[in-house]
Amino acid sequence: MRQVGRSVQCRQNRRGRTAATWPSNAPRRWCSQNWASRGVHPLIVASPRMADIVELVVRYVHIVSAILWIGGLGFSVMVLRSAMSRVGMPARKDTMLQLIPISNRFIPRVAISTIVFGTILYLLMGNFDPQILWGTRWGLVLLTSLILAVGLLAFGIIVVRTAGERILKHLNEDACSHGPEVAALQKAASRGQVIALAWGLFILVLMVVATGAL
Repeated sequence: MRQVGRSVQCRQNRRGRTAATWPSNAPRRWCSQNWASRGVHPLIVASPRMADIVELVVRYVHIVSAILWIGGLGFSVMVLRSAMSRVGMPARKDTMLQLIPISNRFIPRVAISTIVFGTILYLLMGNFDPQILWGTRWGLVLLTSLILAVGLLAFGIIVVRTAGERILKHLNEDACSHGPEVAALQKAASRGQVIALAWGLFILVLMVVATGAL
């Protein structure tokens, strides 16, 4: 994504117009003062280069977390579902006993990281200015993406993770006699993963649309 924070208020965008009411040739110092008025750390305000580094680090962590989140969902839907259907029941049980706990820890953590650093990046790029954050098309699209990401995290925890934990509970029984229940839970978890992947891909579409709204 193109840099929005200082460039929104301090420079014209590539379409040749300013994205806010402030003058496009405003000095970088003016933007730093604007950050200071919104409670940004003095070390970041004092050094425009430091602000660039902070934004770069936040952007990097956000993108990597999003890749791991959506990539993990894609791997589960496109690879693991097909592979597990070809594995015999004893081996499938052992695999699920090892796989589900790892997945239930990993996916929510990278999802939370994506949302947290995405929110920070959203505020930095919007220069902490309400007129930009939800008064522009760019801001509204990204705000919608953040809300949908939070909803996706909640959906994954309520539907997919809960189903996985219930499957583990049955598989850990000495003599599991709940075959139909486990099969139903597996279908529910599988459907939930497909929905979550489609949900995540839609959020990525919104991110692409946001880059065109600058």
